[in-house]
Amino acid sequence: MVGPSARSVRGECSAIDVADEAAGLDDTAILRGTLTELPAFENPAAAPEADATGTVEMRADESAPDATPLWRTALLVCGWLAAAAVLNVVCYVLLTYCRHVVLTGTLAGYSIRPAGLWDWLAVFLPMGAVGIGALCLTIEAWGIGWERSSLRRLLHPRTNSTRTDLFYMFLVISGLKNLLTFLFTLGAGLGAGYWLHAQIQSAFGWNLLENAPFPLALAAVAVVNTFTFYWVHRIMHSRFLWEIHKVHHAAEEMNIITPHRNHPVDHAVVLAMNAFPIALLGASEIVVLTYIALNGIYQELVHTDWDWKLDRWGLGWIEKHVLLSSTAHRIHHSRAARHFDKNFGITPVWDRLFGTYYEPRGERVEVGLENEPEHNTGHPVRELWRVYRNACRAAVRELRGCFRGSRRSASPSAKSPGAKSSNAKRTRAKRSGAKRSDAKRTAARRTDVRRKSEERRA
Repeated sequence: MVGPSARSVRGECSAIDVADEAAGLDDTAILRGTLTELPAFENPAAAPEADATGTVEMRADESAPDATPLWRTALLVCGWLAAAAVLNVVCYVLLTYCRHVVLTGTLAGYSIRPAGLWDWLAVFLPMGAVGIGALCLTIEAWGIGWERSSLRRLLHPRTNSTRTDLFYMFLVISGLKNLLTFLFTLGAGLGAGYWLHAQIQSAFGWNLLENAPFPLALAAVAVVNTFTFYWVHRIMHSRFLWEIHKVHHAAEEMNIITPHRNHPVDHAVVLAMNAFPIALLGASEIVVLTYIALNGIYQELVHTDWDWKLDRWGLGWIEKHVLLSSTAHRIHHSRAARHFDKNFGITPVWDRLFGTYYEPRGERVEVGLENEPEHNTGHPVRELWRVYRNACRAAVRELRGCFRGSRRSASPSAKSPGAKSSNAKRTRAKRSGAKRSDAKRTAARRTDVRRKSEERRA
């Protein structure tokens, strides 16, 4: 029997159908008009996806208008930079105090006033990253457009990955990164660079580039430093330091400021390694500063979604033989297993020479790490300490394995889902093998019991 409520609903539906027929509308026209009012997703990545339970989750549309007023954004950026400038001076005072005490063991002769060019640069060099960043943001916005630019995403961050990039950028321009490097490494991170420079100069006294012309000195520093960077980067992907370097590879989107997304211990390793070639060559301060500035511009432009496509101006040979392009560097950040441990260097020369170069083939690349819930949580301060703790544990574990003669594979493959799945497969194989052996032993026991019982009966 049909209830009264169902009859009333049927009556209303019939009335609506009669009205539609009178208006000359059929079901197809109504459906077509309804579909035109639904939101269209031009980008397939922005379309809603269903999770395991079948629930559709709407993603934040990047083409949506920015809700934050421009004046509030400008005020926030100015306050952010002012706080960074104040912290920069405070961190400089603390670092010079700590460095003087560590190197001399006494407070005698300590002065806050910068003694030379390098001390003045220590004050203003972190803030110099702001100028380089502004230049690169402008170039990228011109090349890729406002909608896809890093500047738009940084002014209106919508993901935890972008917020984490901003956090590490603030550590750089405020000088807090150098202070944290000193604290996390107990002074060794920054002291190692000064100590190496002093020891090399006192032992050899080489100043090979002291009287060299500026272009020749700059070219020599670029060749040596790109070679050093290549091998330092490969070392960072080893099982001893991969936990630290994960911070950089955990970025789920490429921004202009992504190269600054490095743990302070990562920063310490790079500083110590780069001190060796600079001290060995004896290059002047101007040459070193020029290389640092040019390398800073390159590092920011290579961490972007902008495809340079220099072949449009007949400069395609630069991307193939001189500088690794942004397209090739995205391969290095890819989640695909076939892209792991590829394209380490600044120039493709070293990658080609040592067999780690991967030619981009126009394939779609998704950057980031698989199965790493400890990154991009929205709490970068907690992540900072958690990564340091995990890295110390991993280093101790690997050192024990070395002393015990363990031959485990390098940890870069651990960023692949295949590493965890292979470990799981081995575990399941061991368990299934153990179960099969247990079943065989049980069957043998039962056979033995039957045989003995038959003998007794006989």
